[in-house]
Amino acid sequence: MNAYGTMKRPAPTVTADFAEDLRSELLMRLRSEGYNVPGTELRDLVRWWCNIRRRRIQRRPRRLVRSRELQGRALNPEVARALRRIEKVVVEGRNLNPHLSRRRLDADFSDALFDMWSMHHLHLGPPGGREAPGTSELLFAFVTDDTFHAVDILDHKAFGARSLALILKRNWPHLIEAHACPQIHSLCDEQEPWTDEDRASAWAHGITTFISLDGVVYAPWGGGRTTAKTGARDTGSADVLLDIIARWQRQSRDTASLAQWVSRQTKRSVPPELRLRLQVRGDRLRVVEIVTGTQLIDALI
Repeated sequence: MNAYGTMKRPAPTVTADFAEDLRSELLMRLRSEGYNVPGTELRDLVRWWCNIRRRRIQRRPRRLVRSRELQGRALNPEVARALRRIEKVVVEGRNLNPHLSRRRLDADFSDALFDMWSMHHLHLGPPGGREAPGTSELLFAFVTDDTFHAVDILDHKAFGARSLALILKRNWPHLIEAHACPQIHSLCDEQEPWTDEDRASAWAHGITTFISLDGVVYAPWGGGRTTAKTGARDTGSADVLLDIIARWQRQSRDTASLAQWVSRQTKRSVPPELRLRLQVRGDRLRVVEIVTGTQLIDALI
């Protein structure tokens, strides 16, 4: 009872387990989208989800540009037809993902070339269902929201090929200029310590490499790799997201503030129990109180 002689309403009990909500949501989403999910630990699921979101090519029409090197390359008729077929998919905004790595539906797959140089490799065979049949030639491309940069057509041995980075830099220098390291002067092209094979092997073992292009040293514009053989950006994004979820969980213990917010939003008395649930909706995370239907948080991730 308060000073006015009226009964003070007890604070509601709050039920919230955002970590379990996120784990369940991501597991369901990955499986429903056809991914092979090898584990159910939250940290792994979040990192895999971050990697898939970054690596997946969103369906939208894009401007298509070929590098001068690809434009001048003499392609055999079959490869030329395959390239035109993929280019048609690009400009029409259809699904390019079936042309990606044959491991693209393994949730834990981390593409070393993409982790290092943000470069996709697309199989040139016609897509059959979800997958394009394996082909000896690959189209290497740098894809932005509005442009598909067709870099070159090479075989599977080209992973780690310095020529891919050189073509990218010489045709579209703006794509990587933010990653130049002008303060590093000890490495010039003639002293480049990595062969293409060395570089690909280093990436496969979780080693991040810098590269010298036309006398300028560049950090990996894809973010690099961790020693766990995962994308550094994906690991960092997962850590940030997990920190946010933990902070929201701590904030949910402030039952008085939570009750006041729900009361203001619903304009009615607060029920004795509040049940909070975290939901994943596209690129947004939401926290909803499911008894009253009140949305508490709506955050872009």
